[in-house]
Amino acid sequence: MQDDMNAVDEKCGTGSKCGGCMKAVVGLVLFLSLAGNIYMAGRIAGSHGATGSRVTKLAGVLSAFADLSPESRGKAVDIVKKSWPEIEKEIKSIRATRKEVKEMMGQESFKRADLDKKFAELRKEVTALQTTGQNMAADIAQAVTPEERMKLVKSIDIKP
Repeated sequence: MQDDMNAVDEKCGTGSKCGGCMKAVVGLVLFLSLAGNIYMAGRIAGSHGATGSRVTKLAGVLSAFADLSPESRGKAVDIVKKSWPEIEKEIKSIRATRKEVKEMMGQESFKRADLDKKFAELRKEVTALQTTGQNMAADIAQAVTPEERMKLVKSIDIKP
């Protein structure tokens, strides 16, 4: 690998003391990675039924978070990081229960009472996820300045 790096540097005529070539390569790789991530986010959003308006709403919320002061943004990121493991656990549980519901409904020996119990479990899991998300939102609202909170609120489009 070191020989490859020296060979690249030698092409610019400065030998192994050149950092410019490697910086250009690293910059290109980072740019391509960012472009790939943006492309995949678009593909995922599209495959999950995200319409233009949903993507626009998400962009508005992300823009509002980007406009937070560095201190408030740091607080918000810390709150999300703290909540994220629980959110992931709850989402995993919901997906597993939904799979069980689908399997139950597809069985020849379908029992309504068992399905009703599984739906009740699913409702409980969804409520837990909503509670975690709402607590996270309230914690962020409390952590930012009143001006920043109002800007965040304006970025959230809730239909009547």
